[in-house]
Amino acid sequence: MTKKIICACAAFLLLQVAANAKSANLSKSTQAVLSTKHVIEQLEKWDDNLSSLKAEFRQTVYFRDAGLEKKLSGKIWYKKPDYLKIIHTNKPRQEFVTDKETLWIYKPAEKQVIKAKWKKWLKTQNNKFSGILDFGNYSTILENNEIEMSTGTRKIVLTLKSKKNANLYTLKLFLSAEDFFPQSALLKVKDTEIKTELFETVKNVKIKDKVFRFKPPKNCELIELK
Repeated sequence: MTKKIICACAAFLLLQVAANAKSANLSKSTQAVLSTKHVIEQLEKWDDNLSSLKAEFRQTVYFRDAGLEKKLSGKIWYKKPDYLKIIHTNKPRQEFVTDKETLWIYKPAEKQVIKAKWKKWLKTQNNKFSGILDFGNYSTILENNEIEMSTGTRKIVLTLKSKKNANLYTLKLFLSAEDFFPQSALLKVKDTEIKTELFETVKNVKIKDKVFRFKPPKNCELIELK
C-alpha cells in the first residue's frame, strides 16, 4: 500500500525547479487575497496546458532510521499523453523509456535490457523512484488530498495529506510566486524523505516521437517480465 501511495501522490515531485526561473516577491496585499482554491486552480491550469517538458533533475532520498542517503541525477523528457523517458546520469547509468503500456529499462554496465508491462512494474517499485513516474495528473491527486496553504515573501507552500489517512504521508509543494510552478517539493512517508528538483526546464517544447522509441542493443541480454 505504501509503495502505491508514494508513486501516486509523488507525481508532483519531478515538476519542481526551473533553476533559471525568475524569483518573484509576494507583497503583503497579494498574500492576503490569495486563496487555496485560487492557487489550486492555477496549478491545474498550467498542468492542463503542459504538452511536453524536458529538464534535468536531482533527487535525494533520505532514510532517517538507517541514516542512509541516496542521490540521483539525470535527464527527463515528457510528451502528452503518456510518453516518458528518463536517463540516470549518475552511476550506475540507466535508461527508462515508456508509453505507459510497455516499459524498457536499459542497463549498459550490465549489458541488460528489461521489458515489462508498465502498470505491473510500477506496483513493484519502492520509493527511490518517487516523483519521476507521472505527469499531467494533478487534478486527480489534488482531489484525493486535504490541502493547506501558507505564503511567504517569495513562495507559496501547499501541504497535502491523504483524505483517507492523514498519517500516510506529507507532501509539501513550494510554488513560484510568479506563475505557481512548483519550485521544489518534499515528500515524507514513514522514515523516508524524498526531495526532488528540476533545473534547465523547458515546457511545451517540440519533442519528436522518435525520442521515445527504444530498440535493444544487439549485445544485450533481454529479460521480459510477465
